[in-house]
Amino acid sequence: MADKPLGKMYFPILRKTPGDAGRVNPDPFGFFSCRLNVARFLDIDNLDLNLIISRERKAHTRSLTLADGTVLKQSAENAGGQVASSLFTLAIGSRGSRSVILKTGKKTPNISGLIYHTLTFRFPSWATIWTIADALGELIPLTKIKADPTATDIFPFFTVKGGRKYPIMAKTDAEGNTDASVPNTSAEAQSLLTQSEKKGTAKKGA
Repeated sequence: MADKPLGKMYFPILRKTPGDAGRVNPDPFGFFSCRLNVARFLDIDNLDLNLIISRERKAHTRSLTLADGTVLKQSAENAGGQVASSLFTLAIGSRGSRSVILKTGKKTPNISGLIYHTLTFRFPSWATIWTIADALGELIPLTKIKADPTATDIFPFFTVKGGRKYPIMAKTDAEGNTDASVPNTSAEAQSLLTQSEKKGTAKKGA
């Protein structure tokens, strides 16, 4: 049984597709997610985004310390309920199909020696490498990303299936880039959802 909640947090994301005036479909809008222990490690668990915290999953019978210090104790399942906001409850359609791995500077003993703790995000299948780099650069505090990270930081890159590394976009570049948008407040999240709905309605009526 975990000593801290291990539900999921969902972050809204909009990918803008330039030169698509003749397309019927709206710009892709959806959510990427991570477990609460990942959010706590990255200091993004208290963002005012009106996010969804989902029901926690059953845990294996084991004792394990996660990257943020959450301790999993031996138990049949993680107890806990579900907390849902009203803004995005109906918009959650999937858990995401693209796994993105971040490497922390925190090491843990392994049979082959010390290995680094990793953190996982799940992105929609339509999220390109550029979109992911932008989203992570916008979402993660600048102070948490370091070329030589301590046990509370991450390396400045991410990996996807296949093992290739890609740099996380610099925060100033990510915030200035309009190809992908990730809100920092509930008001920005609502505005993003409204933009997506308006564009979709306009294209369907064209």
